[in-house]
Amino acid sequence: MYFSHNLKRLRKQKSLTQEQLSQKLNVSSKVISSWENSRTEPDMLSLQKISAFFETTIDDLIHHNGVSEDHSTVPMGNRHRLFSKLFIIMQLILVLLMYGDTFQVVNFPGAFVLVIVSILVYGIFFRKTKMQNRGFILMSCLPFSLMLINLIVLFQPLIAGHITGITIGTIPIMLNIKVYYVLAALIISMSEFSIILAFLNRKS
Repeated sequence: MYFSHNLKRLRKQKSLTQEQLSQKLNVSSKVISSWENSRTEPDMLSLQKISAFFETTIDDLIHHNGVSEDHSTVPMGNRHRLFSKLFIIMQLILVLLMYGDTFQVVNFPGAFVLVIVSILVYGIFFRKTKMQNRGFILMSCLPFSLMLINLIVLFQPLIAGHITGITIGTIPIMLNIKVYYVLAALIISMSEFSIILAFLNRKS
């Protein structure tokens, strides 16, 4: 485990003494010294405090062999914040597409693909960064919820069979819409459930 090496390196990058770091983490300087010399290891609560203070992940803290000393590179915490902002911007664009003129029946498969891509990007981002920000979680759920609402409002009459004048030529279109509706509802429900479950597990 590389924790002791990484802790010492990160502390020096911030130009902190062991005493100063101990005050930031509410532990004694002897504990810091013990961690840096691999005599003891921190518990999970301490690891969370350390990773939050140095703006890195627990995984990077204990499994990666050192943190780059090249100050020209973007720090891990800053990169995570940048990715978070980019992801939120992408979600907002998706919401606008849903409510704009582009979200029509003829373009519905395109919107559906965007949601799929959004889910995949979120999964990759969450796994890489292990974000625990509540606002980020809620923002990630928002487009999925809005799309489900859109689908219900837009296609409910068709799904309920309340539209008259249906011809044989429109049956394939109806079936396609119903398939998209069911798939979207399942994916949205599963995604939101997994997001909330992951968030609760990380907070416990």
